[in-house]
Formats: sequence, C-alpha cells, structure tokens
Amino acid sequence: MNFDTGKERIKAEFHRLFFPLMQEIYNITSLLFRSRRKSANLVEDTYSTAYREYLNNPSQPRPRLWLLSILNENYMKLNGSDNFGNSKIDADEFSKMMVDGKEIESMSNGGGTREIVNKGKEVLFDTLHGIPSKWRMAYLLNSIGELKYDEVGKVMNIPKEEVSEAIKNANIIIERSVLDRSDEKTLITN
Repeated sequence: MNFDTGKERIKAEFHRLFFPLMQEIYNITSLLFRSRRKSANLVEDTYSTAYREYLNNPSQPRPRLWLLSILNENYMKLNGSDNFGNSKIDADEFSKMMVDGKEIESMSNGGGTREIVNKGKEVLFDTLHGIPSKWRMAYLLNSIGELKYDEVGKVMNIPKEEVSEAIKNANIIIERSVLDRSDEKTLITN
C-alpha cells in the first residue's frame, strides 16, 4: 500500500512539473516537422520517456532542461544521429548547401490573409528544413526555447562553442534563404 502511495505521489509530482512544459515542447516540434502527426508523436515519445525515467529517478534539478534534452535525444534518433557530431548531414556540406528555391507566388492576387499565412508557414518550413537537423535543434532551443548557449549545450550535450557555431551557421542559412526569396519576389514583381 505504501508503495502505491509513493508511486502515485511521484506520478502526481511528474505531471505537476512537466505537463505545463508540453506546449513549449509541441511548439518546438511543430517547427521540426511539417506533419502534425510526427510532431505529436515526438511530443508523446518525449513525455513517455521522461515519465519512465522520472519514475526511476525523481530528482531532476532542472526539469525544463532535462525535458528538452530528452526531446533532443528522441529527435536525433529519428534523424539517424546518436549525438550532435554524428548526424547524417555532414557539417562540411554546409558550404555546398542550397536552400530550396521554390518560386513564391504573388500574394497580391486577392487570396486573403489565410493564403498569406499558409505561404508564410511554407516559407518558414522550407527555410527551417534547409538547416541540418543538428543545427536546427540548437537554433530552435535558443530562439523558441529561449535557452542560453550554455543551456543549449547542456541539453544537446555539446560544448558551448559548438552551440555558437551551429546557431551562427543556422542564421547564415536563414539569411541566405531570406535574400534568395527577396530576389525571387523582386524578379516576380518586376
């Protein structure tokens, strides 16, 4: 009886600490995948992994960072990488990368706000998915998760210098994408 009471107390404590963080986790995963199903599955996997680990060791000093590190581990497993340095996309390919240059249709054709929002989401996804997964996660943890470089390093288990380099490279890709798209828009309107 005491075992069940202790387990129930740990279960309640887990939900109290981690359930409020799940919206933030979903916000990050929704930018990692185009598919809502994949995002939801990653959130579920992250939550259930955290729950199993928490039952075995309920003393987590920084629940948010711990949960984000589990998210990172699960995401890297999905992308064929066990850690930051072994991603399928080699960092040396950065200089050869081209961001997808789909032609942007003119939004001034009376399509309304929904069309503009949908096109904006497509541009965002195209841009984010032009970033290698290991850099994308560092970028999202920093920009969406509002983690500092050293916190991103703890979550991803990499040195702060690698975090800085990853975010710098992600920003370069985003900048190139924005410039490419502005050039396309200029060409379309001229």
